[in-house]
Amino acid sequence: MDIYKNSFEYAKENGEIEQYRENLSLCEKCGTKIHHSIAEHFNNNHLDVKKITAELTEEFGFERTMLMLALRVDSLKSDGRVDITNTVSYTHLTLPTT
Repeated sequence: MDIYKNSFEYAKENGEIEQYRENLSLCEKCGTKIHHSIAEHFNNNHLDVKKITAELTEEFGFERTMLMLALRVDSLKSDGRVDITNTVSYTHLTLPTT
């Protein structure tokens, strides 16, 4: 499923609430899998990014995976583990509004 990019109001007005909810559910599942994959594939101060992204894109598609990874990186920017140069290019990405 492609990412649903419209707001809840738009979905409601256009009979697309099911697509909106399915999109949010997939984003939540992808985010949860990202969290678990990072924990699973982080060894000796190294994260196997290629393996994580390959697994996630196969299951959730490229666009959704990149969006959710960008949001994950953005959520970590204030704790010092992520270099600020990795967060700047992702600041334009957002989920649909509720």
